[in-house]
Amino acid sequence: MSITDIFNSNCILYFPPNRFEEPAWLNERNLRAKAEFRKPMNIEGYADRKIINYSSLSDNQNWMLNVFYDHSYEPPGIEGIGTGARLSIAISNILKQIFQRDNLGVNTTNRHDRKILFVQGHKVDGGIVKELIVPNIFQLSTGETSLLNLFLSILRDFDATRTPFEGASAVRGIVVVDEIDLHLHAIHQYEILPKLVEMFPGVQFIVTTHSPLSALGMQRTFGEDGFALYRLPQGQQISPEEFSEFGSAYQSFMETKTFSDDMRQAVQDAQKPIVFVEGTTDVKYLEKAAELLNKTELLKDIQIRNGGGFGNLDNIWRKFDSKLAELAEIIPQKIILLYDCDRRNDASRGNVFKRNIPKQENHPLQTGIENLFEEATLKRAIEFNPTFIDVTKEHTKTERGQEITIPEKWTVNVNEKNHLCDWLCENGTVEDFEHFRCIFNLLEILINDEDVIAPTSPGQPPQAG
Repeated sequence: MSITDIFNSNCILYFPPNRFEEPAWLNERNLRAKAEFRKPMNIEGYADRKIINYSSLSDNQNWMLNVFYDHSYEPPGIEGIGTGARLSIAISNILKQIFQRDNLGVNTTNRHDRKILFVQGHKVDGGIVKELIVPNIFQLSTGETSLLNLFLSILRDFDATRTPFEGASAVRGIVVVDEIDLHLHAIHQYEILPKLVEMFPGVQFIVTTHSPLSALGMQRTFGEDGFALYRLPQGQQISPEEFSEFGSAYQSFMETKTFSDDMRQAVQDAQKPIVFVEGTTDVKYLEKAAELLNKTELLKDIQIRNGGGFGNLDNIWRKFDSKLAELAEIIPQKIILLYDCDRRNDASRGNVFKRNIPKQENHPLQTGIENLFEEATLKRAIEFNPTFIDVTKEHTKTERGQEITIPEKWTVNVNEKNHLCDWLCENGTVEDFEHFRCIFNLLEILINDEDVIAPTSPGQPPQAG
């Protein structure tokens, strides 16, 4: 198929991130501008189409005027409905989704002051009364304008091909949208945008987004296999839950005063309990331990995230503390902050929990999750690579005139922490990871609301509350 054939039969569009429509309060020129009939350049071999769309509302307004003119005067097609009527129906369906209203349509003012406006039809005494909803297309909110422009442009571009228009479901093409969530309210991202995309099953949408709500909305509408989500620049396919990071997503949830009931329910339905640990090696250790200890089903029911150190876990706790009044409504799932064994942070506030990894006492390594490995396991690692662990030998010191014996102390070398983790995950056995079972017991207790007291050391069983 040649390039000419591709452009003559497909919608091809790119919406860059710097697309923008002037707001209504500033947009005096467009508010006064009249809709004009489109004047295409009918030159053979010249494609009078704009692939890159920045600010297309004026073009879309003029195109709609042409559509309505055709709708009014064209003879019916073979099936009793012409192209103008089909396009009018598709436009009306887009408006219904954006404004969440039935019987929504488009009208124009007279020829002296030609404007595009939106009306809703109501049945009254056997007739139809039209209620004015939007008096001028340029008075829409920025989010409404963004959605309307995107999907009207798809119709308009396909209409400019040489392929007969049979309906939105028959449109074919590729549409690339950079930052598709730009200017969109939460309900637009989660509910309305996926429904609009669903109207065009023949179009391949390739989009970027910073919004976890957009990804969750696509999952809700299309299911797990209906779309693919990739983390860039790695190109790694991920799930919507993996996409949302606490720092941006949850803080915005907590600070949004107008967060709707529907969105609260969306978060509740889509999000699993989240466990924040101190570092990336903690995540790797827990994943390997789950594999060896037959706890992979538990990991499927939760999300484990790198919290970026104990200081960041403290910051998360403080954020929830400052927003405690809204916590129950906005964050309905469990949030567990899991600290290393060398801190004492057990506390609970609503659905947010601070817990410590149980600690092996009388162990040469008294800090970090590596404390859960037996001394013999770590000695095997040291034999393989002595740089893994720094060792301070047993020694004596004099304190206030008294000689004190300081026992041998081990510390995981900062530069070798990841290498040690990789070696243990590759060579560790069930016996080596046995003490990690206490972490899974702790998580099961919290997730299942069991009335028990979590163990304070790896070998201690849970106790009745």
